[in-house]
Amino acid sequence: MKIDYKKQNGFSLIELAFALLIMGIITAGVLSRYNIYIKDRQYNRTYTVLSDINSALQDYATTFGFYPCPSDQSASIGNSAYGKSVACTDLTPIPNCSVLGQGVCKTIGSPVVIIGGVPFKELHLNEKEVYDAWGGRITYALTATLRPLTSVLSPLPAGEIIVEQSDDVGSVITDAHYVLIASGPMGVGAFNKNGTVSRTCNLSQSEGENCDQDATFASDANSQWRNLVEGTDYFDDFVRYEQNVNAQEWNIEAATPDDLRFSYDRVGIGITDADPNTDLHVVGDIMVDDWAKADTVCNGDTDPATAECFDPEDIAGSKSGMRCDSNSSLFGDQAMIGIANEKVKCKLAIDPAAAIPAPCPTGYLAVGFLSTGELNCQLF
Repeated sequence: MKIDYKKQNGFSLIELAFALLIMGIITAGVLSRYNIYIKDRQYNRTYTVLSDINSALQDYATTFGFYPCPSDQSASIGNSAYGKSVACTDLTPIPNCSVLGQGVCKTIGSPVVIIGGVPFKELHLNEKEVYDAWGGRITYALTATLRPLTSVLSPLPAGEIIVEQSDDVGSVITDAHYVLIASGPMGVGAFNKNGTVSRTCNLSQSEGENCDQDATFASDANSQWRNLVEGTDYFDDFVRYEQNVNAQEWNIEAATPDDLRFSYDRVGIGITDADPNTDLHVVGDIMVDDWAKADTVCNGDTDPATAECFDPEDIAGSKSGMRCDSNSSLFGDQAMIGIANEKVKCKLAIDPAAAIPAPCPTGYLAVGFLSTGELNCQLF
């Protein structure tokens, strides 16, 4: 019997090889598209994380008038300092940036920039929102003059952080309030959940500018110059920075000064040249259609120690000091002619020493007084 080894179960070896080739091509295409899908998800997640942190920082500055200081990135999960802003009113305890890989430090010289992690506890963010898609902590660098101080910064002054393009082409920003950096797929210079740096900062590469712990950083300009080829131009960082506090709908606009103006914990209406200096500061008239209630009414003096104020109950209430006779009744023989020193000023309705005018003749009715003091009599 002759056996045909080229054909088994109805398929020749050539047909089987051809089928395997087709399956390989299809699989390669699917894997390629899947890899692209995974990368897109990682990129989108990282951009979302940066955007959420940025929004939280903007909201914080709008509310308090300054930004929170960075956290110590070397603090691991479970440590009380993990994700908590370091004390920074006094910069002395914060170490100088002298070696690579410090969890938090301040740059040497001028300007002073505090570099560390995102203080998610102060920003009320979830812990997961301060890591990029590859497990690296987001770096947060803040202009030191915008840190929490004893007084509210109003308005916020310009920042002092320098941000340049990663390809050394284009404009250089010199007044950024803060910078947020995600170290990307390679994680160069990024701290992990254990509070250690997974991959040491490479100062020979373009992205080394973002982990050399000075006051200058590099931006990928929305990935236009992202370079994933190993070498001196390698750059896979994701960068977000702000030069001011984003305008809120409650902020004043120069073209419409009568709009509401929100200044952290104060609201002003019609304020054109200064921030509101009281909780509610209105320049202009106020119309109230219904009830208007106040415990105290004062003059324009903003100093509580010298302001002249009175209790509205002095007018609208039933205080005895606001009555003209000892019986707390206006039905006596006195009349109120004014208010002074939280009391009414009273005078007798009829002066006892005054001459009593002669009555009107019969058939006449008194309708007033003449300049002579006599009754003005008219026929009834």
